[in-house]
Amino acid sequence: MKNNIIISTVIGLFLSSAIMYIAWQQNAQYEIYEGDVIDFSYLISIGASWFILGFMCMLLFIIVLKKITNIF
Repeated sequence: MKNNIIISTVIGLFLSSAIMYIAWQQNAQYEIYEGDVIDFSYLISIGASWFILGFMCMLLFIIVLKKITNIF
């Protein structure tokens, strides 16, 4: 179970950092930064939401995959 959590955490961190990078590059309507002012709370909320989504989906996928392979 510990390996499942480690793998899911790494995938979740990779996904959230990629989405945060894309959001930083796009910066639609200056929502993340404008000049010298950076809205870290908005950027962190984007990253945290995608981390939770990626973590939970990957953990569920790994658990289901292990259950399926143990049956066969």
